[in-house]
Amino acid sequence: MGKLKGIKMQVALKKWGNSVGLRIPNSILRELGIGCGNKLEIKVENGKAVMEPIDDKKDRLVELLKAIKPDNLHGEAITGVAMGNEII
Repeated sequence: MGKLKGIKMQVALKKWGNSVGLRIPNSILRELGIGCGNKLEIKVENGKAVMEPIDDKKDRLVELLKAIKPDNLHGEAITGVAMGNEII
């Protein structure tokens, strides 16, 4: 990453159903390490649209952790014989 820093590209907003779509050039997608299907966070800062990739892995982990409840926790599991000074 970093090769395209400071480079500006003009893109056109296009009608897409009832919404408006923005085509992002492949060179920028590659630079960001994202592609079709990835999510972006869009926010307005000082009158400008700022887009940042969302780390889906982090979001999935947060959702998985939220799903842990006392009723779906399992007890301790012994997964093999003692290898050292473990007390079983």
